[in-house]
Amino acid sequence: MVIEDFLIKNFAKMPLTVRVSTYLFLLFLYAYLLLVPRFINGELLVQSASGGFIPYRSGEIRMVVEGRVFKFKANEDGVWSAPIVSRLPHTVKMGVYVVDADAFLDMEFKWSQLWTRDLFRIIISGEPPTVKIASVNSSTPSRIFLAFTRLLTLQPICRPFALTARHQSVWRRQLSKRSARSRVKMCVKLRSNLR
Repeated sequence: MVIEDFLIKNFAKMPLTVRVSTYLFLLFLYAYLLLVPRFINGELLVQSASGGFIPYRSGEIRMVVEGRVFKFKANEDGVWSAPIVSRLPHTVKMGVYVVDADAFLDMEFKWSQLWTRDLFRIIISGEPPTVKIASVNSSTPSRIFLAFTRLLTLQPICRPFALTARHQSVWRRQLSKRSARSRVKMCVKLRSNLR
């Protein structure tokens, strides 16, 4: 007998608490796997003597996962992207090869940083050379973070893109006075009026 057949036959016979908890677990697992970050994206920059930043072209980045070394290169603009191998929340350890030091300088991305930011700016600076993650607290949050904040603060689901500034302020005032259910109805009505 196959496990799937056993579950299909016996799932309806199980107690309500087991069925509900199983359903909630599977729903949570699906949402987690859908939202978990899959890539680390960033810019690799060198701080110049004047205080500005220059892209570190063809900079080499390495990531060590369970003893295996993966290497990536930044493009001509210093932009790079590396896949996150594990779906579990963990700290990702990476290193940037600095030619002046002739060594890889290590850095760490905590899982909370990966969930809240989409783009990291890595700056190589100073004598002796050091590497730091500069834009972990930048003003560009990730899509996951925006979705959760909108959901938790009950902000509107849709935005009035095609309205003038005066109409947008009236729309926002009206929306702030309504309940969550009437907000959704108002968004649907607004979208149908704009078509």
